[in-house]
Order: sequence, then C-alpha cells, then structure tokens
Amino acid sequence: MDSTERSVVVFDGPGGVRALLGSMDWASTPLGPVDSWSPVLRIMARSCLCPGFPILIHWGPEHVAVYNDAAASQLGGKHPAA
Repeated sequence: MDSTERSVVVFDGPGGVRALLGSMDWASTPLGPVDSWSPVLRIMARSCLCPGFPILIHWGPEHVAVYNDAAASQLGGKHPAA
C-alpha cells in the first residue's frame, strides 16, 4: 500500500475536515507522510473522524491537531489553522 492509499484509508468518507486532511501534504508537517505514521496514529485519526461529537487529538512533540467536523465547528475562526 503506497502513501496515497494509506491517506485514502485514513481520510475517506464524507465531511469537510476529512477532505481537508486528505488533501494535505503531510510530508511537509511534523507528522510526516501518512505511510510513515504509526498504526496507532492512523487508527486514532480515522476513529476521531467518525463520531458526530467533537474529538481533537494532539500528536507528537509539536502537538499537531487532528480533529473532526464537530470539533471544527467549535473551533470557529481558529479552523482550519488549528
């Protein structure tokens, strides 16, 4: 499975945040390309995108935020920069 396929597996489905996260160049972030993410991070990211209630995950020393549409609505003007 290549990095594009892993990205699709993590971020597939409906929602604006999923689309945003799926289109990101993760290689240019502190988390690196999705295919280099630990299985735990990939599972947590996918799981947080599913529920209808707000979930926000901070990961790594830089506390990179991964969150769902419900959390984005609560972040208001801080989304998508959050």
